[in-house]
Parts: sequence; structure tokens; C-alpha cells
Amino acid sequence: MSASAALPTRTRALILLAILSTCYPCAHAAEPQSPSSSNGTTVTGVVSMLRSSVPSGQDTLDVYLHQDDGRMYRLSFCNDVVSETDLASNARVTVTYNRIEDGVMYCCQKPTLVDNGKAVGGAGGPSAVRRELFGATITTPTRPSFLIYVVRMCGYSLGPVTTASKVYDFFFGNNSSLSGYYDTCSYNQVAVQPSQVKVVEGLEIPCSGTVTLPFSFPSGNSF
Repeated sequence: MSASAALPTRTRALILLAILSTCYPCAHAAEPQSPSSSNGTTVTGVVSMLRSSVPSGQDTLDVYLHQDDGRMYRLSFCNDVVSETDLASNARVTVTYNRIEDGVMYCCQKPTLVDNGKAVGGAGGPSAVRRELFGATITTPTRPSFLIYVVRMCGYSLGPVTTASKVYDFFFGNNSSLSGYYDTCSYNQVAVQPSQVKVVEGLEIPCSGTVTLPFSFPSGNSF
């Protein structure tokens, strides 16, 4: 059994949901619409990407545009307009869109690079996209640190499906553990130590609130 299987599937789903709930509040208000024409409307901003992986399915990639006016939109492209090789995280681009609905900017043209920024093309594919999330170069920490939240969901009558002791067992259990995975795959160059793993319990994700971010969603940063 692999180390990732040591935690229940629902546990991993709750952790992912907690991250997404924090980073991407739900839209509750109508979107302000920019003027458009038959040729589309152009805006400029910086591209960011969110890749999600699930154990039994293919990776999914969401692309966002942080506009110069501070607003954030998710980009949805027409079929066959762009591929992963056309996109790079942190690239400054001009996007031509046809409409905006529910925080999604619909585009049927490929983004155009501006300001002599990072090239949108270049080495591509899923591996390249993952590396772009961390910058041009990656320095592997030999003593990585981990911060894990065990949370309770608002409106959910049952408690968390795991505990701090189970999480520590996932990291340092005798049969199959994450620390053992690091030891084996790095040929003992990377070590996960108990002092570098912190588990925080007793937290509840609220049903509503406001998230402080360096950007704003068109409907506001409340959820």
C-alpha cells in the first residue's frame, strides 16, 4: 500500500476543499460587464494556473487572469484555441474575450505576450507546467517542513475523519510512510523529521466570511 493510501479518500478531499475554499471564494453577486464588440474586448494582466490531481483521474488545469485593475477572472478558451504548451504561469499577456459570466472570462483567441515578459510558448507539457508554478528553477529542500490542518466543515454534523496521531502515523508509520518514501526516492538525501511536521487541530471552515487577498474577485472577496 502506498503512503498516499494511508489517509482515507474523504480526508484528502476535505483538505483539497479547504484549500480551494480559502483561495477561491464563491461568487454571489452579478458580474460587472465590460463593453464588448463583435471583435471582442481586450484586457491585460498576469496569468496564473491551478493544477489539481486526483488519484484515479487525469490532471485538471484552471487558468486565471489577474487584471491590472486588481480583479481576478478564470479563463475559459474555445476548443483547440490553446494548449498547455501555449501557457506559462506568471506571463504578462493581453487577452481578448467575448463575454464574462459568473467570474469566467470566455475567450476564443490565444493570449498575446506583452511587456517583454516571459514567453507564453516554449517547453510545454504537464511537467513543464508544474515546474512553472515554482519558478524557473527549483531547489530541493533536504529537510522539508509540513503544516497540516485537520478541519471541521461548517454545517457538517460529523467531526474530522482523521486525527493528529493518524497524520503522524501517515508520515512516520512502520509499514508504509511518507518519510520512508522520501528516504527511498532520494537515496537518503532528503529526510522528513518529526520536528518539521506540525499538525493543527480544532479549526472550522466557516460557511461565510471574507478573504483578504492581494486581488479582488468581480463579485467581491466574500463567500
